Amino acid sequence: MSNPGTDPLDRLFHEAIGRAGGLFGTQYERIGEQEALHYLGALVENGREHWLETLRTLHVPLPDPARTIAALFACIREESLFTDPSFAFSLRLALCDVTAAAMREKADAEELLRRRIDGVFPENLRRRIRLQVHEDVLKDHADGKDLVPSQEAIRRHFEERRKATSQSATRPPAQAVRNPGTDTWLEPCPGCGLEKRCDKKTKWFRCKPCGFDQAYPFESASV
Repeated sequence: MSNPGTDPLDRLFHEAIGRAGGLFGTQYERIGEQEALHYLGALVENGREHWLETLRTLHVPLPDPARTIAALFACIREESLFTDPSFAFSLRLALCDVTAAAMREKADAEELLRRRIDGVFPENLRRRIRLQVHEDVLKDHADGKDLVPSQEAIRRHFEERRKATSQSATRPPAQAVRNPGTDTWLEPCPGCGLEKRCDKKTKWFRCKPCGFDQAYPFESASV
């Protein structure tokens, strides 16, 4: 496959991934599911290390990778990873990318795919994602569809990503919103450290990225 980063696709990718670097941290709660899926897709397509290197070249302040990825997963429903067409396209691009790399480097494509997926997804999702990648390839092959996306399809994919992320690029910085008489605070998840906003009415603490699920406030650990 042709490198999806070649001009003009490279410009579209850099624009989208540059926005990703500036949006997370305290602002990730503002991101909708579709936008989060596009950013997660960019990570899958290019790998975490390439993503970080791209941010460096754009002089974007580097986020903490694990925390940023956890923030993305907090914005989406797990099943959307297996039903969203744009994310399925991202997985196909990732497969093509690691296959091309394996041919160049005389490496094992399956192992490169495993590393790519393991660098992004939590452990409980990795095997299911890999199976989904292969099942989609087998289905397209049986249906007589092209297994390698065309440059035009890739261009449309990145254009869709740019549109999905452009509104956040123009939004003002997120600010904490307090209702009169209601105190809120950020509580770190005991399982992974991702902060979630709580208030005195919060009775249950659920964390999608790591699966932590417990009554709130937390009881003190027994001695």
